[in-house]
Amino acid sequence: MRVWFGSALIGLALVITPVLAQQTAAPGKFDYYLLSLSWSPQYCAVKGKGDVEQCAPEKRFTFVAHGLWPQYDKGGFPQRCATKEKIDNATVDAQLDIMPSVGLVKHEWAVHGVCSGMGALAYFAELRQAFQRIVLPDFYKRPTGKLSRLPSQMKREIAAANPWLPESAMAVTCDGQFLQELRICLDKNLNPRACSDEVARASCREREFIVRPVR
Repeated sequence: MRVWFGSALIGLALVITPVLAQQTAAPGKFDYYLLSLSWSPQYCAVKGKGDVEQCAPEKRFTFVAHGLWPQYDKGGFPQRCATKEKIDNATVDAQLDIMPSVGLVKHEWAVHGVCSGMGALAYFAELRQAFQRIVLPDFYKRPTGKLSRLPSQMKREIAAANPWLPESAMAVTCDGQFLQELRICLDKNLNPRACSDEVARASCREREFIVRPVR
C-alpha cells in the first residue's frame, strides 16, 4: 500500500487500502498479486501539490505504478514480512521512471515486496514487467473531450486495448467523483485472474466519475 513520507500522503494510503492487512506472514505465502496503477493527475491535484518528484510542472505522468501487492484469496494481505535485505539507492533510482517517488519505492519494498518471496531486484523486475504490459488506450495517454467515464466503460476500453486482459481481472477505484486507480488481479506468473470479492467491493459504484486531465 502506498504510504508517503508526509501526513497528507499517509492519509492517501489509508483511504485506498483495498483489504485488511495481516501483520504476521511468511515471505512467498500468498495467493495472487494486485497490480495497482495510480492516476497521477488526481494525486497531484489533491494530495501531491508539494511533491516535486511526481507533480512538478514539467512532470506529466498519467498512470504510475503504485505497487504490486501480494494478496490472499480469502481477504487480507501480508505485509512487512521478515527479511534482512535492504533496498539500495541504485535499485530505488532505477524505478523512478514508473514509480516517481523515492519514498514510494522504499515503502513498497518494505511493506509489500518483502512478502513476495523474492529479492528487491527480482520483485521490482516483476512489477515493471506487469506495469509495462498494460497498453493504455489513447484517451488515458492524454485525456481530451468528455472527461468522464463509467467504471464498466473504462474496463471495456482497457480490455479492448489488452485482449489478454478480461474485465473480471480489473477493478476501478475512485476518490469521490474522480478516478483514482486502476487495479489488475494477476496470478503469481503475472497472468490475469478474477479479482477477489474484497477487491471488487472497494471499486467505484457504477456511476460516472471524472478523469482529471494531464496538465
